[in-house]
Amino acid sequence: MNAGTPSTRPADRTAPRPVARRRFVLVALVFPLVVVLAAAATQVLLIPDLTATVPTHWGPGGVVDGWGPAWTFPAITAGIGSGVVALLAAIGLSGVGQADGNGPGQRLRFLAANTVFTGVFLAICLSVSGAGDEDLGPRLVVGILAGAALGGLAAWWAYRVTWDVEGEDAPVRPAAAPLAQGADNTWSRRVGLGKVAWIINGAVVALCAVIVVVAVVDARRHPDGAAFTLWVSCGVAALVLLMVPALTSVTVRVDASGLSIRGLLGLPRLSAKTRDIERAEVLPVSAMGQFGGWGWRYSPGSGWGVIMRSGEAVQVTRTNGSSLTVTVDDAVSAAALLNAYVERAGTSGAPGASAAG
Repeated sequence: MNAGTPSTRPADRTAPRPVARRRFVLVALVFPLVVVLAAAATQVLLIPDLTATVPTHWGPGGVVDGWGPAWTFPAITAGIGSGVVALLAAIGLSGVGQADGNGPGQRLRFLAANTVFTGVFLAICLSVSGAGDEDLGPRLVVGILAGAALGGLAAWWAYRVTWDVEGEDAPVRPAAAPLAQGADNTWSRRVGLGKVAWIINGAVVALCAVIVVVAVVDARRHPDGAAFTLWVSCGVAALVLLMVPALTSVTVRVDASGLSIRGLLGLPRLSAKTRDIERAEVLPVSAMGQFGGWGWRYSPGSGWGVIMRSGEAVQVTRTNGSSLTVTVDDAVSAAALLNAYVERAGTSGAPGASAAG
């Protein structure tokens, strides 16, 4: 096979970028905002039926230890719900531009489904939580179950009615690298997070610090009921702080056994064995546009990915149709070596290659 040969792909549900963008705005921004604001408006209409002050904070065991004005929950529903929906939609729209203007289009359908689910789930949970009585437990369970069910249905609808952005260039399958009989050449690179991902990681760490501070303050204000919340907050913050270093860089290796990817501390790990690989290709990747962010990701239509930054990537397609993508420098050399091992193993999908036994 000649170098630079475009791979054939089945047609996806795609549309030109302006068309896909307009549909995304309607489905993933306007619709969930309407749901959230309708929930907040319903809470406002119910204010006359409530007392002047309502429970706003529950300690362990469901005991109320904080009160606020009746308009607190409509404000929370409108503020948090609208803010989260707008943020997720903005993240989706920011990725409409593809990596280097090329490559497979952005997976807007997945991002739309995620945004719609979050908006509907928050609207229902916050509405139920703000009913105004002290017995939160049963209402919260009902809210979570109803929010998950209705949010799932809305997400399914959003996935069905939105479009992905058309790709402008197909992935390219490099020609197999020259490989001497019996040779076991290796290729290895270490790749770290890009600047944007580092900024996001810093924001996550800062958010964890804020959560811990709020939990400490809350524990001092409510010494009899906030100890559990404090311990949970500290535990979550500690877990995040342990995970961040492990995910800041990965080592990508190609050898006779196939492709392997491992984190800075040796974990997590992903791999694709040579005997299971059909082909290795090179393509530009937009981290936000195609995978919804950075790190160890999964996206419908794109499969598993280790996306440390936007840019050049190796994409391995297995014989069962699943794929694994990793952004890395010198991706052409990695894919060419993988294709050489695949052809030698006889699992290549290239014309004339024998099928795996």
